[in-house]
Amino acid sequence: MTSRERIVKTLCGEPADRVPFSPFLAYWWEAQSDALIHKGELEFLESIGADPLFRGHAPMYGKDGRDLLVCRQFLDDCEISSKTEGTTRTIAYRTSRGTLTLGYRYVAEGDTWFLVDHPVKTEEDFRLLQYIMENTHLEPDYAPFEQAAEALGERGLLLPLICPETKSSFQSMLEKWVGTETMVYSLMDFPETVEETLHAMQRVSMDAAKIAAASPSPFFLSWEDTSTTNISPNYYREYILPEINGWCDILHASGKRYIQHACGWLNDLLPDIAGSKIDVLESVSPAPTGNVQMQRVHEILPPRISVIGGIEPVELLEFPKDQVVGRAQELLQCMKGRGYVLANSDSCPPGVTVEKFRALADLVKNS
Repeated sequence: MTSRERIVKTLCGEPADRVPFSPFLAYWWEAQSDALIHKGELEFLESIGADPLFRGHAPMYGKDGRDLLVCRQFLDDCEISSKTEGTTRTIAYRTSRGTLTLGYRYVAEGDTWFLVDHPVKTEEDFRLLQYIMENTHLEPDYAPFEQAAEALGERGLLLPLICPETKSSFQSMLEKWVGTETMVYSLMDFPETVEETLHAMQRVSMDAAKIAAASPSPFFLSWEDTSTTNISPNYYREYILPEINGWCDILHASGKRYIQHACGWLNDLLPDIAGSKIDVLESVSPAPTGNVQMQRVHEILPPRISVIGGIEPVELLEFPKDQVVGRAQELLQCMKGRGYVLANSDSCPPGVTVEKFRALADLVKNS
């Protein structure tokens, strides 16, 4: 099989010639030498014997990946501007009714901009966010995906993002717009306003799902970051799961499939995920990144839900090569009987050696 055929069959829970190995290079790729990056991520993955799976971005040269969406977002009565001064950055959403400003700080150790100041702090801020979402509309834009997919061909698979917020509305509120602490208090103090804002955001995400369903892509991904580190199981059931199931209904009606990025603590959410309509659970990880045993994941999730991940990033960095391969052998044995893509979960520490990647690719080819 080609890499694309192998990955597609696996994600659909159908027999393939072997288990795909599709490492997740986030953070690792950006830290590599200019010479390697100039060679290209696709070419690098092929050189180590991997099956290229591009999560949320198009295969390209350079350090900065380009998000891959199948729609364009237009905000009426809203001007977005960005300002960077040294290690601080602000992104402002200016409307005739007021401004919401996100604050970021650059951390050199991780070569990453971290969100440190959420813009929504008051009930009036929620109403302004609602206004922005009510004045947001989307239009199909399939050309970027079609061009990238044609260039990639059978060499791998692209997973475009399902919506501009890149995740469910509630999770986007927690991570981007509001923050966990303010969100919890706001749901107690003025729940109606919070839920009205959520409904406005969900309308945009459902419009995006409809555009996605009509696109040429067979799969869609969200950066859901599912984890009980910032949500309770009740929040997941009440605010997140209905929206995700709504996406799945829309996608399934057109023969498309939904892949949920779940890089954190899943142990208490596994029963809910098992009963959901998702097709693939991506970036599943044992401790310390996650908190699940992969055997339990296999036992609780129905066979119709394929799994990507299982290699814990800290272990991938710190364990010697033979021990990393030994853990991967255990994963292959554990996941027999379902669609499974061997991969490191969520991201990859910059210090991981290329030799470990090659050893894992050799493992799946010889298993």
